[in-house]
This record gives sequence, C-alpha cells and structure tokens, in this order.
Amino acid sequence: MDFKEIEKFNEALLAKQVWRMLKNPESLCHKVFKARFFPNFSILETTSLTNGSYAWKSILSARDVLHWSPPYQNQYKANFSGAVFKHTNSAGLGVIIRDNKGAVIGALAMRIPLPQSVATIEALTYRRVVQFAIEIGLHDVIFEGDAAVVIQAIKHGSADQSLYGHIVGDIIDQSSLLFHSDFCYVNRSCNKVANALATSVRLDFQVWLTILGI
Repeated sequence: MDFKEIEKFNEALLAKQVWRMLKNPESLCHKVFKARFFPNFSILETTSLTNGSYAWKSILSARDVLHWSPPYQNQYKANFSGAVFKHTNSAGLGVIIRDNKGAVIGALAMRIPLPQSVATIEALTYRRVVQFAIEIGLHDVIFEGDAAVVIQAIKHGSADQSLYGHIVGDIIDQSSLLFHSDFCYVNRSCNKVANALATSVRLDFQVWLTILGI
C-alpha cells in the first residue's frame, strides 16, 4: 500500500467514525466529544477548530467531507461513488443515505468484478443506489453522484448505444417506482464519504441500516 492509498484509507476510517457518531449519539465516543467540543451544536455544525486533541482535529477533518446540503423535510439524499481496484481486477461501490437532519439512515459498500469502463462502474453504482433506496422503503430521494456523463444520460436517456445504455435503462425504470427522485451532479470533493466507502470496502458486501418509522 503506497502513501496515497494509506491516506485514502485513513480518510475512510475517519469518515466512518464520524458516521458512527452521527448514527449513535448515545455512544460514549459521541458523548465525550460533544461535551467538550460541541455541547450546543451537532458535529456537522460546530466550528471548534482550535484547542483540541489530534484525535478531535482528525475527526473534524473527516467531518468536513460530510459537508453537504440537506434535502427538504421528508426527503432523503443519497450520495454514491465508485472506485477501481486494478490489483484485484475489481471495483468498489459506496452509498450513503441521510435525512434532512444529516442523520445517516443507511450505507452500503460492496465489491464487483471490474467492468469494461469507469463510466460503467459509475452507472452500476447509480443503479445500486436506486435499488438500495427502494429496498429500504424510501419514496422521495435526491441522488447525488460525481459522474456527470452518466447523470446526463439518465436525465436525457441518451446512452442507448453506449456500453452502459442498458444499465441507464434499468435506472430510469427503477427510479420510476419512487414517488419522486432526481439525479444531481456534485463535485467529488463534496462526495467524499461515499467515495471513502467505495475505496475502503474489504468485503464483497456490507450494509448498515437505521430502522425508520416510515
């Protein structure tokens, strides 16, 4: 593992730690950090950048990758990304879904055999995030990814002759099962949590869920 891979792996671990704190506000870790550094805010809102330990500053750096605009009330936002593992001839898919308060309600990380192109990986990730939203019973979802070409293909149905045209067709058909959905492009720097899940996946399939009253 080279330096760049180690850096990405560490970022992924930190992002997962922030995710656990958001998901488990009653955990000892969350209670300790909240009491000292953000007693009146959520970890997403605090601006406490000084007078902290190395651990806290590291967690804040990971918190920054969670900086994203929340959806409207009763909506959910799904961020997703793909990654390539050439040494194992495989690809990673990462998905994280949050509500309008920033609470994580579901996340997914999985490995698949390496497709023919990066665009195909992204298209497969888009299809999987729609499937995941349907599987956990969501109805109104904003999907955010960092592959503009695939998003445009989904919006305009213009990928019929491409390597991933049939996948785009599946995405359009499956998203029609939702009451409302939209696909939006975001810069990779705003999609780091999903990317961290995709690049750090170690098992073929991992899912984390929060029970919803829906």
